[in-house]
Amino acid sequence: MGAKVSGMISGMQYMGLSALSFSLMAALVKLGRGDIPEQEMILFRSLFIIAVTIPILLRNKIPIFGNRKGLLILRGLFGYIAMSCYFWTLGELPVADAIVIQYISPIFTVLFAWMFLKEEAKGGIWLAALLCMVGVVLIAKPEGEGSLLVAAIGLIGAVLAGAAYVTVRALRESDNAYTIVFYFPLVSLPFSIIASIKSSHFHIPSTLNSWGILLGICLTSYLGQIFLTKGLEKESASRAILVNYTTVAFGLVFGLLMFDALPDLRSLFGILLILVGISWVSFRK
Repeated sequence: MGAKVSGMISGMQYMGLSALSFSLMAALVKLGRGDIPEQEMILFRSLFIIAVTIPILLRNKIPIFGNRKGLLILRGLFGYIAMSCYFWTLGELPVADAIVIQYISPIFTVLFAWMFLKEEAKGGIWLAALLCMVGVVLIAKPEGEGSLLVAAIGLIGAVLAGAAYVTVRALRESDNAYTIVFYFPLVSLPFSIIASIKSSHFHIPSTLNSWGILLGICLTSYLGQIFLTKGLEKESASRAILVNYTTVAFGLVFGLLMFDALPDLRSLFGILLILVGISWVSFRK
């Protein structure tokens, strides 16, 4: 993206583009899940981001393997498991439900930062966490057609995403951002290869439709991260992150347009509780 064009786009607009990209990625994951296993999606996504990131590292003479290798590997491992949980949950829940459970991760980021990095955690974090947990239970519908197992796996993904973000915060003084980004697909690649090969559903995509979905997942994931970074550079974190929660609204739209599916009133109330909890944390930072 050229510097002139980049300068014309505000931080809030970048965050809106990021939300649109990530929600479209989620919809594509759900769309492709019938033909493409989740681990194959992660495999191809990892290959794509590695191919894009290595030239940037080499051109700017950034150490590819970084300094704090153990923590970098841990960041990649947390990210891989979190993404595996998220992609699987997308196949089991309406798009907006799966997205909003994943977006609980900032709650856990604050909690883990308080526990391990000794960062201050305001008292309201506990109320926000309670609101989010109630929201997850409402989405899961434990006595109805929903599944607590599905919600629990989505919640595990959110916990590990929060842990991944805390490792990024711990690495920011020692390693370049591109090195940190590089380790996510670097660690994900071997695990996704092994999981794909061991799966009885492993196959090389054979249709243009499947390849198109894979390419779309790779592009929207990468662009979403770029737009997110640009947005955070130009806008305060609390305002920017709040705009990024429009991902849920986009998820509702894509769920209706692509799958003719919308969360019921109970799930919508659960989504509202979670968004209130996350917004509280964002404003209190």
